[in-house]
Amino acid sequence: MIEREKNFHTKGKGMGELNSTERVMNTFEGKPLDRFPLFDIIHNVKFIEHVAGERVTPGNAEDLVCRAARETLDLVRHFCIPDDLEKHEIEDEDGFVYVDEWWTKEIRYRPIRSVEDACELMKKDMDRIYQSIERQKFCHQAKEHLNLFGEKYEYPEEVNKHFERVVKKLGDTMMIAPETVPGLYTASNRFVLMRIVLPLSAPALASCIILLFLETWNEFIYALVFLQNPEIQTIPVAIARIAGGKFRLPLGTYGAAIMITVIPVLIVFMLFQKWFIAGMTMGAVKG
Repeated sequence: MIEREKNFHTKGKGMGELNSTERVMNTFEGKPLDRFPLFDIIHNVKFIEHVAGERVTPGNAEDLVCRAARETLDLVRHFCIPDDLEKHEIEDEDGFVYVDEWWTKEIRYRPIRSVEDACELMKKDMDRIYQSIERQKFCHQAKEHLNLFGEKYEYPEEVNKHFERVVKKLGDTMMIAPETVPGLYTASNRFVLMRIVLPLSAPALASCIILLFLETWNEFIYALVFLQNPEIQTIPVAIARIAGGKFRLPLGTYGAAIMITVIPVLIVFMLFQKWFIAGMTMGAVKG
């Protein structure tokens, strides 16, 4: 039973010819896919242990998280390492008190009591940001209160080394910043629309196209009453005028005009007949 649940959570090789990186990139570029790409965050230690088959410890936490992401996801975000599962209460240099967990931070106390306090704190933060830019280092006051990838480092070079090490462990599973994911949401929605919704809606759309075309093509009353210019009136109105006088009917001209009128209808029906017939029989059941 446990093995079946584990297989259910894994992304499964053999489902298609694309690897995770190719699947994600094809989604962004609108290229064909073998299946929908899986992307999510992994902030559940029990899930990590279940997929990896080992208990998480400070020594193997990074390896197990990478293994869980590699086996279950095509793309991972909010990448965190559960190397310390205890909660810690910390106070920064400005008096803010946080509850620090391995995947997030919660503000417990804000030392701001007035607008003046907020303005003074903003000035300090701006000075720190400019100083960090000059020193080419990260400014922690400019970061979100989340424990994301690379939060504990001071310099970009340290993050690059950590990133290179983690990427090798992730295999073909991609890791991107959290703010990049909305682009994948849009690409995924496009995939769902083009590969799932539209194919399933094709019979209904084909039926609507044919019926609307016939209704517009055969319009007579509104075209006769509201369209006074003969050049923009519909063909049924023109055929009615061909009839001529009260006791004279040019059958040859009349028949030729009707045949010409039917040809576009036949062309439209031939183009959409497969979906039109499928749409008509889609709701049919045995009597």
